[in-house]
Amino acid sequence: MKKTILIMLLLMWFCETRSQNIKTPWTVGINTDYFDFHVVDRHFDQFLTKADWMGSNLPSGLRVGWRINNSFTANFTASYVRLEQEKLNAIPLEKEILNDNSWKTSIQVDYKFANGYLLSENSRIDPYLFLGGGITLLNNDPFFTLPAGVGTNFRIINNFGCNFQASYNYLPGMDDYMHYSIGIFSKIGKPDSDKDGISNRKDKCPEIPGLELFSGCPDYDADGLPDYLDQCPRDFGPIDNRGCPDTDRDGVVDPFDRCPEVSGNQDLHGCPDTDHDGIPDIDDECPSVFGLAQNQGCPKVEVMAEQPEKKSEEVVKSEEIISEANDTVALVKSQPVSTPTYNKPVSKNEPVKKMSDVPKKYLIVAGSFKAVENAKRLIKDYQTKGYNPELSEIDSNGYYTVVVASFNDLNPALNLLKTIKSSINPNAWILPVY
Repeated sequence: MKKTILIMLLLMWFCETRSQNIKTPWTVGINTDYFDFHVVDRHFDQFLTKADWMGSNLPSGLRVGWRINNSFTANFTASYVRLEQEKLNAIPLEKEILNDNSWKTSIQVDYKFANGYLLSENSRIDPYLFLGGGITLLNNDPFFTLPAGVGTNFRIINNFGCNFQASYNYLPGMDDYMHYSIGIFSKIGKPDSDKDGISNRKDKCPEIPGLELFSGCPDYDADGLPDYLDQCPRDFGPIDNRGCPDTDRDGVVDPFDRCPEVSGNQDLHGCPDTDHDGIPDIDDECPSVFGLAQNQGCPKVEVMAEQPEKKSEEVVKSEEIISEANDTVALVKSQPVSTPTYNKPVSKNEPVKKMSDVPKKYLIVAGSFKAVENAKRLIKDYQTKGYNPELSEIDSNGYYTVVVASFNDLNPALNLLKTIKSSINPNAWILPVY
């Protein structure tokens, strides 16, 4: 009992920090080992209840392991056990034991249950089965050994790990024996919490599995920008757009574009403004006519009230006479009627204003071309800059005209012309239409 308590205290004392790293999956452990040769004269159910373990060295074994994958680990073990000749020779062994020294080396492959399929990889209890081959040295004679058995790794807390293992060892030419070991282990490598192969010290995203290219951070949409720098981590987008798509290629990325399917102006959150009145078409009730914000994008319409025709005193008097004596038609006709004041002739020196003297529209023209292909090419160029130009029909001189915008008033036409001249085309002009 005292020996058992001492072993457990020593195990707790020697347990070392347990770290995880796929790139450096080496495991180093030390253990104390016991042999039991009574298996040759006992039933299997008596291996533990009537065990006669031999071995008192602490520690007496070394284990070095290498992680193959989630399910398999390869281990090299070396053990020394001090035997008791009198007890052993009392057993009817095939060969007499002449000294107390016994050595064993072997290579074994473990099948781990905590592989993510049977048990969680983070399970504190990690049982395994193993099979191997090696050499056992008895009486200074080597014997080929085939060990097979079970074992369990325990994570006492996150930073401590202990191991127990029992194996049946088949020795051709010598008696079989049971090998029991209990010990501690430490995995060599730097901590890697997310198990992505990048140590926490170098991992910018230590809690999330990622790529080495991005210092351990993921790139969910595979657009070449890690998620922590990607404004749209679930949608593929160019790096220049901070990882966000721009479907209409107007310079406003989709999450911030009110009109993501239609190319528009950046100042209007990606929506077009056909009439260039500063109101996007989506909010403009008159999208093709320059208008005012207070009129929801429509121009101000002044409704002139119809003025009643001014009647002369003579006409009024005639109507009164008619109402009093409608049977006296001649009397009504005999009443003189003067000419209304608004029909008086115009002085020769006064200029006459005609309706045709005032333009009906002001067109902003980007250019005129004999070849329609050149006109269409200019239209595409303006479209990429957020405008919506139109191609007029061929005129009497055989030219195709590219009209950028049309205005009813001159001032807004001049404002847009100034913008176009300074940013796109210094040769644009205004064409009045009467």
